[in-house]
Amino acid sequence: MTVLLIVALLFLVVISAPYSAMAKDSEAVAPKESVTLFTGIERGKEVYEILKELAPDMKAKGGPQDWTRIEINMVQDGVKTDLVFNHDRNYYQGKSWQLERLGMYEYISKFPEAQHKQRALRLVQRFNFAVAAVLSPPRIKDDKRLKLILKLSERIKAIMFIPGSLMDCSGRIIISQDGFSDPQARVDL
Repeated sequence: MTVLLIVALLFLVVISAPYSAMAKDSEAVAPKESVTLFTGIERGKEVYEILKELAPDMKAKGGPQDWTRIEINMVQDGVKTDLVFNHDRNYYQGKSWQLERLGMYEYISKFPEAQHKQRALRLVQRFNFAVAAVLSPPRIKDDKRLKLILKLSERIKAIMFIPGSLMDCSGRIIISQDGFSDPQARVDL
């Protein structure tokens, strides 16, 4: 009986340890949401200049030619919000870029058939530039950060990716994991 009780207690300790660790980790990390913008040609300098125009108070690590991070802080309805753009030339010019595009191709190929699916798959193969926009906290009602991302996307004619969807530069869904495809979506770079 004592051995059974010890085994049961050990089982509870082993089972509950990962959950308590997860709770501590999730409390320490603020929730975030990201949007990745892709284009067919390198547009790092353009992105920097457009963001400087749209958000003159931005804080950049690096200049127009070599920036790696741009941070834009806003207060919206009393809530402090951050929008961080991350740029790494080694990511899209490195040896693993082909694998990254192949991974996205494989991911989208599993979506149900839709109006733009085949064109979207061809489009992914033409991506040669990427910049990630990270929202912290995740989007809120009437979020100015999303409007800024859309303005940037339209100016550089980017394709946007969020988990589950590929969107054109105006935010129309080219294809989503539930099979939706907006007939008005622009499917080119």
